[in-house]
Amino acid sequence: MLEASTSAAPIPAWVRPNPWNPLVSFGRYWQWSVPTGIVLASMVAIATLQSFVPRYRASHLLERNVEYILFPQVQNLAAIDLIKERTLLFSAEVLDPILADPKVQTAPSLSDPSCAEVNLRKNLSIEFAGTNTRMMVCYQDLDPDAAALVCNAVVDSYLRQRDANEKNRMDTLTRWLEPEVQHWESEVEQRRDELEKLSKMLQGVQANREAEMYWNSQYALISQLLPRTSETTVQIALLNARLHQNEHLIKMKSTEVDSLADPMRGRLAKEIERERDLLVVELQDLNKKIADEQSRLERQGHPRQYLHTAADKLQTATGVLKKLRSKVAWIRIVNFRPSLVTMAAATPPRQPINSPLTRIATSSGVAFLSPLMLGFLLGFKRDTENSHNEAGRQN
Repeated sequence: MLEASTSAAPIPAWVRPNPWNPLVSFGRYWQWSVPTGIVLASMVAIATLQSFVPRYRASHLLERNVEYILFPQVQNLAAIDLIKERTLLFSAEVLDPILADPKVQTAPSLSDPSCAEVNLRKNLSIEFAGTNTRMMVCYQDLDPDAAALVCNAVVDSYLRQRDANEKNRMDTLTRWLEPEVQHWESEVEQRRDELEKLSKMLQGVQANREAEMYWNSQYALISQLLPRTSETTVQIALLNARLHQNEHLIKMKSTEVDSLADPMRGRLAKEIERERDLLVVELQDLNKKIADEQSRLERQGHPRQYLHTAADKLQTATGVLKKLRSKVAWIRIVNFRPSLVTMAAATPPRQPINSPLTRIATSSGVAFLSPLMLGFLLGFKRDTENSHNEAGRQN
């Protein structure tokens, strides 16, 4: 009787195994859960690897041609405006010829005409390449050769359109400078005539030696100011031409895809106007200094001072005309130079940008742990039922 009551006595709680302990569940079911987990993980890994589709990205490196800068005093034009370049790159003027190219249509992402444009825009990207004077145009595709082919084709179309737009703007700028050149051509002729008339009137007039020596010593200041006057006048003419060009594009409501947005054009116009106004003030100051110096020398009684003054005016006009013609010639030469140059064309990439390892590790890990979790839940269920049955017997 005593033995029967002893065998029916409940097992203390500290002796019963804890179903929430992972080690307990692992000890119970590892014989079948580990092999099953290995089999499931292997099957999932093989299925994931078979369904993996690699994607390749080809990159075309471009760099800003710093020799192309025309207005360095206005803004740092060597820096690439990525927003502007992206707008041009994704424009219909650039992408339509790509979609119509039979060679490009062989790319896996562009083989279906119904979604070719969507895929082209989705897989195409542009970004800086280390500095703000370099950028990369990238394209992704399922085939590495196709990725390089499409990337280079897009860049070629983009550069053609960009160069055409730049040439059009340079031609417009040249047209705005032509009236300024004609104005100074007329000034040179007029001042040359004045100098010839004064030369005839003062022919044979001699100045005393002291006045001649004094004037030569004092004329050094005018000699220094005249080149600065010519250079400042040319810079003002160039900035005025740029302002006229900007206003013309705004009035025409240009639809060029690479044109600046209206707010950006407004900011650029303000920068040009501010620089132009500073140069105008500087030119007025230079002219005042020259005029004051010439008046002072005339009061010294030099009989040929009027002739030298006329020669100074002719020298200034000739210097301005020469510099303007040089700028116009330089702009026309620039039309034959690309503003962006290729540093490295796209080549077929060797490695895909996506790797199956992470996906395989995640899915296989879940598959391997599934039997262990199942054993844990079954053990917990069994221990819970045993606890309930034992509680019922005690009651």
